[in-house]
Amino acid sequence: MDVALVAILGEKVDTRLLNLANQFATGTETEIVVCKFINEENYQNDVKEASRKGHQAPSSESIKEEAEKTAREAAERVFDADVNYSARGAVGPLPKEVLETAADLSCDHLFITAKRRSPAGKVLFRDAAQSLMLKFDGSVTVNFNHE
Repeated sequence: MDVALVAILGEKVDTRLLNLANQFATGTETEIVVCKFINEENYQNDVKEASRKGHQAPSSESIKEEAEKTAREAAERVFDADVNYSARGAVGPLPKEVLETAADLSCDHLFITAKRRSPAGKVLFRDAAQSLMLKFDGSVTVNFNHE
């Protein structure tokens, strides 16, 4: 059975990306895994900010559970009834966490969203999507975000 990973990397869920994965899997035995990834660096910054303000910082486990809930709700809204899918959340360094998750799941296909940037912008902003396209050992479908 083929396995495809839909990697949600940003704050917003890319519905168009999920629709592409739905079309890809419809009528096949492909299993789609929708995963909302939280960048560990962003999580650590949130923990520091909460601590600075005297608030209780959320645990990485609660962040992971919330990310999984986001992924599941997005998949439920988009995927057809005959599409075999699961949802998960992950916290870790990007893009490393995406590549490790894909390897653990033996994924053949990766779906990601990327921002349109100049080559210099990709270098300056360490574009995770660019790195995933180069390092993933399989097919990659990219939806370019026009925001």
